[in-house]
Amino acid sequence: MTAHPVYGAAGWLAVVNPGPRTRTATRELLTAAHRLARARHERRAGATGS
Repeated sequence: MTAHPVYGAAGWLAVVNPGPRTRTATRELLTAAHRLARARHERRAGATGS
């Protein structure tokens, strides 16, 4: 896995050859990204919901 060549600065990554060797790392990265996106959404929703 490597940072995406165009969108790497935005936190994107590229899995060039997905498979058993990258499964665990990919799942961990996706879980972390989802957690961060959800927290960001909740902060923004809370800020406008006042």
